[in-house]
Amino acid sequence: MAKSPKKSKIDDISLESVMMNCRNALRGKVGGNEKNRDTVMGLVFLKFVGDKFAARRAEIMAQHGEMVEAHPEFLENEAFYRSENVFYLPEHSRWQYLVENASADDIAVKIDAAMKEIEERNPPLKGALPQNFYSGLGLKNKEIKSLIDEISKLDNQRFHEPDLIGRVQEYFLQVFAIDSGVGAEKGEFYTPSSIVELIAELIEPYSGTVYDPCCGTGGMFVQSMKFVENHQGNRKNISIIGQESNPDTWRLAKMNLALRGIAHDLGESSESTFLHDQHPDRKVDFIMANPPFNLKNWREADQLTDDARWEGYAVPPKSNANYAWILHMLNKLDETRGIAGFLLANGALNAGGDSPDTDPEYAVRKQLLQNDKIEAIIVLPREMFYSTDISVTLWIVANNKGARELNGRQLRSRKNEVLFMDLRTLNQNLYEKKYVKLDSDGIARVRETYFNWQTGEGYADIPEFCQSATLDDIKDKNYSLAPSQYIEFVDRDLGIDYQAEMARIQAEMGEVLAEEKRTQAMLEMAFANFNFAQSQQQKVEIRLGDWIEQHIEACNIKNLTADDVSGINRDKEFFSPAKQVGTDTSKYKIVPPKHFACNLMHVGRDIVLPISLNTTDENKIVSPAYTVFKIKDESVLLGEFFFMWLKSDEKDRFFWLFTDSSVRDGLAWDDFCNIRLTLPPIDIQRKYTAMYQAMLANLRAYERIKQQTNQICPILVRCAVEETV
Repeated sequence: MAKSPKKSKIDDISLESVMMNCRNALRGKVGGNEKNRDTVMGLVFLKFVGDKFAARRAEIMAQHGEMVEAHPEFLENEAFYRSENVFYLPEHSRWQYLVENASADDIAVKIDAAMKEIEERNPPLKGALPQNFYSGLGLKNKEIKSLIDEISKLDNQRFHEPDLIGRVQEYFLQVFAIDSGVGAEKGEFYTPSSIVELIAELIEPYSGTVYDPCCGTGGMFVQSMKFVENHQGNRKNISIIGQESNPDTWRLAKMNLALRGIAHDLGESSESTFLHDQHPDRKVDFIMANPPFNLKNWREADQLTDDARWEGYAVPPKSNANYAWILHMLNKLDETRGIAGFLLANGALNAGGDSPDTDPEYAVRKQLLQNDKIEAIIVLPREMFYSTDISVTLWIVANNKGARELNGRQLRSRKNEVLFMDLRTLNQNLYEKKYVKLDSDGIARVRETYFNWQTGEGYADIPEFCQSATLDDIKDKNYSLAPSQYIEFVDRDLGIDYQAEMARIQAEMGEVLAEEKRTQAMLEMAFANFNFAQSQQQKVEIRLGDWIEQHIEACNIKNLTADDVSGINRDKEFFSPAKQVGTDTSKYKIVPPKHFACNLMHVGRDIVLPISLNTTDENKIVSPAYTVFKIKDESVLLGEFFFMWLKSDEKDRFFWLFTDSSVRDGLAWDDFCNIRLTLPPIDIQRKYTAMYQAMLANLRAYERIKQQTNQICPILVRCAVEETV
């Protein structure tokens, strides 16, 4: 009886993996990078609105089951959907319909028809959806079906973040390196939700106008509305205005905001904020922004030199737009209460400091400080962005730093003061295996620190975390805004009990030196017995599979962490992989002492056989992808000798030639077992294994000496200083 196919688990699917599969399906098929992006983005949108429609439909059926049974048309009342900010979808535009017809000859036409019908029935989407797009791509039906199958994996149970469209857009910024005014080379990066949440928590956009001069896909607006809702505010008290220069991204922003029922004004078209400000006379209460980092050539040499936005400041240089963004946003803020939270690359903190007499960026920063516009400077952790690891700073700029009541708090006057914070020491939370985000506790701590500093109640400078500095302090640092210039560093070496530590190291060093002498003697003895005098007749040739057998033992522990599980590196050593472990780990395998574990599926990937021998006295745990086996009888083949044989780079290449050239370039177990070895007698195997083990023991002793040397360095430095006093 054939085995039923395994169902893919939601928890084993990442957004990155789904997008990668879509990317591979489109490779070389539809043309440019923008078409690849739009092909996937459109389907993601249909899946997204389809899921929301289906969920609302289920709610209506649950609430009005008898009415629906008697009058099926009751379910098609569009008002029931629009009242909950859900787009009504005619039958042929629903995701389930497209899934059911994914193999149809005219599936591309059906997708185009769905887009057209959705836009016509839902006016907020006017101009946002692609028209007659999919039928012109030239994709085969099976290729479109594969895309639909992949996008269907974006289950709401896992991918429930409010700005999924923005995350998908970010993937394409990263992978496809879009070069038509969008992408990494232009300094544009999607802002992760935890950063936007932090900005919202600090500037508190409860009511008034929120502005983003470079809104991208609208992620800032989405998160600001989420903030209002989380704090029991009324989203009707918030008005949204913004601008975006790239036409495709502008369209995605309209799609994103309309999808969530967020009223907005993004201008009549996509335009450059600097050259064609579409809200020239508007003053706003809040600004949330992530301007393109270090944008070059944002104006011509003789362009915008007398712009009113720079009045009272030096003209920002055309070589970098960082300070142009600051002045543009400052110009937009309400003069009595406006506050902005925005991101800039860390280079802006010290820009021009080497030439203070001539550099316009230095001049602007100095004037901003003297005009008392900077409230807080907050350095963020690295690895937060989906497509760059660039160091980033959050700036808080405010037009009112005086004493006043705000949202139930009595603020003190913070005139000529700036709060510096460094979040790089906060506990960091991994997602999507390698990216970092601020968790709720971290955001709450930053918020509390900032508010306490504003009120003057409960605030204290904390080394390596926060420091309040005066304008005089900043002047003494040449108007630098780098938090490292102000926040105290704690030298933990100064807290060491040097006498006790020296005594400990002396004792350990004695043990290590004794061990080194012992291993040196082992090596000398091993090499003293070294010779090639062995009878040719004593050699034996074996088939590996006759002397090994698989060991299959599941660990049956469902809540393993990454610390519990071992992988095998290129050096054929067990190690703890720095990645998440699946939810159900009951099928992970145990590797008992004197057992081998190898990943036969990845031999061809790196031209390495990932294999190791458990030489410890404890079990190890590996993923189900590994094969675990043991030597059945060590009277002919010694396990440690076989492992020595495997350590050769040439043996890696040997096994690579046996890979089956599958997608994973794997090595079949049967092929592995069919390997033939020429072996010396078992006593000879033991002799050379002993020599190898002596070398390893000597190496371990040497590494311990190196470790002790590093530990004693601060003690010796301290002793040298004390001796000279």
